[in-house]
Amino acid sequence: MPLLCVHTVISASVSFNQEIAPIIYRNCSSCHRPGEAAPFPLLSYEDVVKKSKMIGKVTRSRLMPPWKAEPASYAYRDERRLTEREIDLIQAWIKEGTPEGEGGETSAAEVQFRLAPR
Repeated sequence: MPLLCVHTVISASVSFNQEIAPIIYRNCSSCHRPGEAAPFPLLSYEDVVKKSKMIGKVTRSRLMPPWKAEPASYAYRDERRLTEREIDLIQAWIKEGTPEGEGGETSAAEVQFRLAPR
């Protein structure tokens, strides 16, 4: 049965490993890791599930990720604005009970390695 979200109909089940992890790692984990500005890590399924209700609220309200620039007809360099679809996926995942899904055995160390400056 499809889930009707505010902007997008999400017809398939949403899982952390398939849909949510890429959103979190691309937009949140660079600040939400040890030694950075955010007060808690978002580097693993366990980290994200603990904060899932708050993540749902702050992404729906667009408080997070913090990006103050107004949308433009062009992309900003290093822009961290979630799309409506990404927000709807997060909302659907929370509504479905935050399933982990198959695959995606990414460790916190692996995520930090990907985020490290080169």
